[in-house]
Amino acid sequence: MAKASEVLKKHISLVEALQKVSHPDKEPDPIGRTKANALAQQSRVERRIADLEQQRAVFNKQIDESIQREREQLKEIGKFEDMVSETTEPKKEQPKEEPIKQDEIRPEKPAPKPRPKTTRNVDAKLKTAPTEKAAARRKATLRQPVKGRPTKK
Repeated sequence: MAKASEVLKKHISLVEALQKVSHPDKEPDPIGRTKANALAQQSRVERRIADLEQQRAVFNKQIDESIQREREQLKEIGKFEDMVSETTEPKKEQPKEEPIKQDEIRPEKPAPKPRPKTTRNVDAKLKTAPTEKAAARRKATLRQPVKGRPTKK
């Protein structure tokens, strides 16, 4: 009997929990609340869209102004180039330069002289090769322990 009453109490508590979830006491009209939330969110999104469109308009205006400034600079540069070309054009009164004679042209640099072929000198290699005594001395110096380091015993 005790088990049956405990099971019944658990069943009733579960049913009450489900009823609270499906029909909360605090909200008498959950559908109306959902619609209100949707309308509020829609108005926030519309405001954000309006702000972004305004920012785009300002940005486009700035871009248009900068393009206009660059075009004006191009016009000024063109005018300056025209002024410079007018002053640097040769006058008809100046005599034409005589053609350059072939002798007056600088000669190109002469080609480098070929180097004589060197023959291998076997005797020179033998002279430069280390002697046996020098090799023995080198080996002996390599085997000496470095000062300050402990040696293996």
